[in-house]
Amino acid sequence: MIRVFENGTADELLEARTAIASSSAGILYRLAARMALNPRLLDGVARAVDAEMLHRLLLDAAQYDLWGFAPLAAERLRRSGDDGSSGPVEQAVLRLLREGPPEVRGALAQQLGRDRPDLVA
Repeated sequence: MIRVFENGTADELLEARTAIASSSAGILYRLAARMALNPRLLDGVARAVDAEMLHRLLLDAAQYDLWGFAPLAAERLRRSGDDGSSGPVEQAVLRLLREGPPEVRGALAQQLGRDRPDLVA
C-alpha cells in the first residue's frame, strides 16, 4: 500500500483517492490509526487525498492515540520550520492546532510550546 502511495502514477493515486473517499468510517479510522505512527504511510496518503480528507484522517489519528500522535506531529512541524518547507501534512497539523478539538489543540500546543512557541500563540 505504501509503495502505491509513494510511487504511484497519477491514475493509481486517483484510484486510491476514490477508494479512500468511498471507505466506511471504520475503515478510515483504522487507516488513520496506522498513519498516526507511520510517517511513510502518512506521507503517502497525503499524496493521494485532498486537504479535507487529510484533515479528517489526522483528526481521527489524533483521537485514536493523542499522546502517540501529538509528539510525532509536533516533530514534523519543528522539522518543517527548520527546513523552511511545509507540505500537506504540516498544513493539516497546523489546521488541527488552530481548529481542532480542545484536547487535540492542547496536546499539540504542549508538545510545541518549548521549541516552537510561535506556532502556539
